[in-house]
Amino acid sequence: MTHNPEGNILNGAPLFIVVSAKLNGTNDNVAHSNAAIIVQNMALACTELNLACCHIWGGVMAINSSPEVLSSLNIPEGFTPCCGLAIGHSDETYSVRDIPQRITTQYLD
Repeated sequence: MTHNPEGNILNGAPLFIVVSAKLNGTNDNVAHSNAAIIVQNMALACTELNLACCHIWGGVMAINSSPEVLSSLNIPEGFTPCCGLAIGHSDETYSVRDIPQRITTQYLD
């Protein structure tokens, strides 16, 4: 996978996995979080297999906003696409970088 300046949201990835869930209302954070955890575990597995991957939220939004595309995916009745993962190979190399801390942990006694 390489950066695609033409705007292809999958960046040339040959595989896009969509994870769906049964939602309890439109803002079901638990179902969305569970789907995201599944996708993150797949991303970790990709790293172990030397595959490139990228969470693709825009693709899932596009699927959900297009009844034609949604019906073509044969997702079981009552399930809604929540997140997706593009998977492929990359010719990019990455170096270690400093990432500012955005999440903290507080231990309570």
